[in-house]
Amino acid sequence: MHLAAPHKRDFAPNVRLPRIALLAAVIGVTSTLAAVVLLNLIHLFTNLFFFGHWSFADRSPAGNTLGAALPGTDPALWPLVCMAATLGATLGAPLTAVVFAFGLTHDANALLPLLAATLVAHGFSALVMRRSIMTEKIARRGYHIYREYGVDPLERHDVADVMTRDAVAIDARATIAATRLAQFGADQRHRAYPVLRDGVLLAMLDRARLDTLDAAHGGQATLESALRGVSPGACAQPSETCRLVATRLAVHGLERLPVLDDPVSRRLLGIVSRSDLVKPALRHFDEEHKRERFHAMRPMRPARRAARAR
Repeated sequence: MHLAAPHKRDFAPNVRLPRIALLAAVIGVTSTLAAVVLLNLIHLFTNLFFFGHWSFADRSPAGNTLGAALPGTDPALWPLVCMAATLGATLGAPLTAVVFAFGLTHDANALLPLLAATLVAHGFSALVMRRSIMTEKIARRGYHIYREYGVDPLERHDVADVMTRDAVAIDARATIAATRLAQFGADQRHRAYPVLRDGVLLAMLDRARLDTLDAAHGGQATLESALRGVSPGACAQPSETCRLVATRLAVHGLERLPVLDDPVSRRLLGIVSRSDLVKPALRHFDEEHKRERFHAMRPMRPARRAARAR
C-alpha cells in the first residue's frame, strides 16, 4: 500500500497573491475615502447645529451659538454634553459615554453635567424606545430582544415564602390498596403525595408509581416495604429561590416538589407546587398596580350625634 505524499503549496507561481494584494489595496483606499467623507459630514452637521453655519471648516468653540445662549463659562461645554448624552442614549451605556468625553477633554469640571445629561438621556430612551439601534436589525428578523429593568419576582422570593406548610401526606405504614382508596379515588385532590415515616420523606407517590408498586408487590404490601431502596427524587430547600425551583420543576416535568429541611435528614417542611410559584407574580402585581389611600374621618356635628343617640 502506497501512501500519497503530503501536498505542499508552492507560493512562487501562485497567481492569487497579486489579486489578494490588489483587493487589500482597494479595501484600504475605499475605507479611507469613507472615513474622510464621514468626517466631513460630521464637520458639516456639527457646524450647522452648534455654530449656525453651513460649512465644512473647523470653527472655534468661542463662536458656538448654542454654548453662548446656555449658562456656563466655557462655550464648548454644551456641545460636549449634548454629544455625550446622544452617545449614551444611543448605545445604552451612559457611563461609557462619560468616560469617552472625559478622556477626550480631561475636564473634571464637566463630569457633573455629563453624568446628569447622559443618565437623563439614557432613561428617556429606555422608556420611549422599544428597541435599541444596536438590536433593531435583529428584531426585524423576528428575534425578540428585550431589556430587563426590574428583578424577576421569582428571584426575589424564597421557597419558604410561598410553600404550603400543611401538606397532605401518606403514612408509610399504610397499604397500597388503602392508599389507592383514600388518596387516589374519585375525590383525588393532588397529583402526587409525600410518603412519610416519622416525618422523614421516603418518596413522592403518584398514580403511575402506585400502579407500578401494586403490580410488583401486591395491594396488601405496605408503602414502606414497597418503597425500600427507592430514591426520594428531586426536592427543594426553603432557602432556594422560586426561580430555581421553577426551573427544576420544568426540567423534571413535575408539578409538585417536597421541601426538605436538608438532604441528609430529609424531614419534610412543606410542598411547593406550580400554583405556589404564581404567588410572587401576584404580589408584584399588587405592589405595582394597587394603590391604597387613607381617607380622613370628618368629625360629626352635635346635631347628628343627638339624632343617632335617639
